[in-house]
Amino acid sequence: MDKQKLSVINSCIAGIKKRDENSVNMLYDLIASVIGYIAYKYLKDVDAEDLIQDFWASIYDLADKFILMTNGYGYLCKTMNRMAINRRKKLYGDNVKTIHYVDYSRLKYSDDNRSIEEINFKMNVEKAMEKLDDTERLIMQLTIFEDKTIVQIAHELKLSKSQVGRKQLEAKQKLKKEFCEFLGKNHE
Repeated sequence: MDKQKLSVINSCIAGIKKRDENSVNMLYDLIASVIGYIAYKYLKDVDAEDLIQDFWASIYDLADKFILMTNGYGYLCKTMNRMAINRRKKLYGDNVKTIHYVDYSRLKYSDDNRSIEEINFKMNVEKAMEKLDDTERLIMQLTIFEDKTIVQIAHELKLSKSQVGRKQLEAKQKLKKEFCEFLGKNHE
């Protein structure tokens, strides 16, 4: 996602903190499809719709908790992920332990408007991510979507820097192997 759009999202969140309704509308236009995608990824139709409504109903509280020096887009997506996981556990009793891979930066439209190649690629990326253990998947999530450093991830997950670095390297090697197999290339 380009820096200008990230800046606009951060500005919207700042406006929401000031209770500006136009900022809510603008933010909705910018990220509603992604928020919906995340909800539907974890929940069934009616439950996903309820979760989406709950997310937007709590947008003022979410904005109040946001620190403006960080990535607002990542914050809102991560929050929706956590809400969806918690709702899924509550409704279905599933033991979902991690934030699953979602290509937030490329989601602009529903899958109905995507080409077959894009959908196929996204599905293969998700399959590759499923090959990772929970810690590796979470580390890659934090690395890719939140641009966190090894030090920041180690602090957040309460692991040593060497553990995070090792897990990150193992995850990258597994993903490379999966992508090479998907693309039909030889891999090392």
